[in-house]
Amino acid sequence: MKGSNAIDESRNHYIKAETATLAMEYCPDAEWRAIFALARFGGLRPGEIFILKLDAIKWERDIIIVTSPKTKRHVGGGQREVPIFPELRPYLLDVAESARDGAVYVLDRLRERATGKAKTPNLGKIVNDILEKAGIPKWSKPFVSMRGSCETDLAEIFPIKVVTTWIGNSPRVAQKHYLRVLPSHYDKAAKSVALFDKKGHTETAFVPVKNSALHPKMRCKIGSSTRRKWLADK
Repeated sequence: MKGSNAIDESRNHYIKAETATLAMEYCPDAEWRAIFALARFGGLRPGEIFILKLDAIKWERDIIIVTSPKTKRHVGGGQREVPIFPELRPYLLDVAESARDGAVYVLDRLRERATGKAKTPNLGKIVNDILEKAGIPKWSKPFVSMRGSCETDLAEIFPIKVVTTWIGNSPRVAQKHYLRVLPSHYDKAAKSVALFDKKGHTETAFVPVKNSALHPKMRCKIGSSTRRKWLADK
């Protein structure tokens, strides 16, 4: 029986980049392609995508200024900077170039069609409709899965502190809810050469210790710096 704090990882799918790209081919317009791209290749939440403004895309700095309704109550959590990753850039360019004159938001047309403009429409339901058209199995939590997939990929390259700063969560939350162990991790581990003996790693220099007063089972080899300290203490 699962405890009250158990996490159902079966609902958090890892979405391959090529799967997201395939889904985008079935999107009706540039705005919907941008939704998929910002979630899968930028790690944004649906609420963050819905309120993202075109002028928040800082092309000269290669970043996006993301305003987060979810984390604004935390100190410094109202905004964060997300790099314009190479996989994300073409979809942002597409939506910016196709925007109407005077458009303020990335999802300008979608916001206009939304009946309750103060609330985020159910983007997840429409995502699954698009997946069905593409012949892709539905994801029970599409945005959590895309954010988690983005964070998992980034964690392979960058320090976790950097990744969580970009994604807008904490290392604890990332490890509990988002990061995934992939089959490729097992393949990489099994096929690695000298995994635990990489050049450049600091190794302890072991030397025999004679006339040691240590326990017999400990009277074998200790590092030279430890030996010098031990002798000095004697």
